[in-house]
Amino acid sequence: MTVEDQKAGNHDLYSALHRARDAVLELYRPVLAQQGLTEPQWRTLVALDSSGPMDATRLAERAKIQPSSLSRIIRTFEERRLVATHRNADDARRLLLRLTPAGQATIARLRPGIDAVDRRLAARYGDTEITLLCQALEALRIVLDTQAPRTRGLRRKRR
Repeated sequence: MTVEDQKAGNHDLYSALHRARDAVLELYRPVLAQQGLTEPQWRTLVALDSSGPMDATRLAERAKIQPSSLSRIIRTFEERRLVATHRNADDARRLLLRLTPAGQATIARLRPGIDAVDRRLAARYGDTEITLLCQALEALRIVLDTQAPRTRGLRRKRR
């Protein structure tokens, strides 16, 4: 860390994570743009692909997206025929979202580019370092999930 970073207050965890996230996403955004996708849209597709059909609440949690943002993503995906909805067999009041063949094909088209970025990152930073970083970040997430109250999505009442 440079003296300038320390003077600017950039030595805190929040800033470091934010800068690293931005730098990493800059590598993936051009790949996603080839299919007209944003990073939150990609997370949504991957969540559906890895977990199968699910309701919007669970999908928002898995993709780490605010429900209001997910609603817009779902509308866009339905227009592009990337996802479809159907009634839950156990509870007809609930709609389940699933990938369509077009959604699966979109993921398949993006995978080679995503994998290439992964390989470039590993070559530049190192496989071991990436593994250790992922383990450290997952450990941090687990600690925060189990010890901190959940505030995501909660709004304070205005007085």
